[in-house]
Amino acid sequence: MKVSAYIVLGFLGLGACKETQTQTEVSKAQAVHTIEVQRGDITKGHLYLANVAASQSVKIAAQVPGTFSRPKIAENTEVTKGRVIGAILTPDIGARVSRVRAERKRAERERDFVCQMAKTDSALAKSGDLSRFALEKSTKNCESAQLAVTAAKFAEKEARFTKGKATERAPFDGRVLKYLIDDGQKVGPGSPILLFGSQRQYLSVRVPEGELKALKVGSKAVSDQGDGKIIDIGAQAFGPARLVEVRVELDSQDYLLPGSSIKVTLVTNREEGVTLIPLSALGEDENGNFVVIVKDGKQQRQKVTTGLRSKGMVSLLAPLEKGTRIIDGGLSSLNSEMPIWEVAQ
Repeated sequence: MKVSAYIVLGFLGLGACKETQTQTEVSKAQAVHTIEVQRGDITKGHLYLANVAASQSVKIAAQVPGTFSRPKIAENTEVTKGRVIGAILTPDIGARVSRVRAERKRAERERDFVCQMAKTDSALAKSGDLSRFALEKSTKNCESAQLAVTAAKFAEKEARFTKGKATERAPFDGRVLKYLIDDGQKVGPGSPILLFGSQRQYLSVRVPEGELKALKVGSKAVSDQGDGKIIDIGAQAFGPARLVEVRVELDSQDYLLPGSSIKVTLVTNREEGVTLIPLSALGEDENGNFVVIVKDGKQQRQKVTTGLRSKGMVSLLAPLEKGTRIIDGGLSSLNSEMPIWEVAQ
């Protein structure tokens, strides 16, 4: 029993010695955060605040006097071409349409009667029972009645056309962006009643004239709502700040609220498929930029050539091997003589 006890105590003592040795080694090493290098794309550009606008918009105005009647269409609701988007209630025009319709029907009845008599008179004239003078008079009466019907039809058509002006329809597929007046409000000819826009949209960006040199039509744009490209650059600068309108179209077809603002970056340079590291992992000394590679608990300083820098990342023009781990942060305080205790982030 005593022998077994001594053996157990010996093993425990040996384990304690090894643990103490490991702790001593750790205490002598430098604890560093390490990361694995990435590969990807990096862009550089200028950040702006853009306004959302419809690619095509029209202000629709009343064509006749009356009272505005708003249909049950909410603002920014998508509608198809020809759908009623507003109406002007015009009692006088409605009464006029009824009046000229009645006049047209009366003229048609009178024409039918007079022209029927002209046919009868023509038969009588052939048999010698009616004079030529009487026949000519009857024929002219029929012609006059026909002209009266034609005039009544034109008057009715004009009245209907005027009534049609009281109904506003969507000029193309799009959305009612904003109603400019309230339901029941009195309007006159030329009074704006609503703003209508297309489904297609663009971002309007005001860019200082001096920053246009790096931009062109087709240049990439990046935003929280997705990527896009520049579709137009204004030809003239405005205001004391000399701002030029640059239009951006997003690849996404998601509808955005017109007049709202979103942040957009107009890309001036881009590198694809490059090695990317955080700026905190990049060191600099009298020989230039470097990174510290960690392998098997040892550190190795390696000189690098950098490319684009954006949003806390930097590209390396000479790529590092996939899986390479480097120290991230605290490079200035590293002791090259001490071993490394790697702590992955």
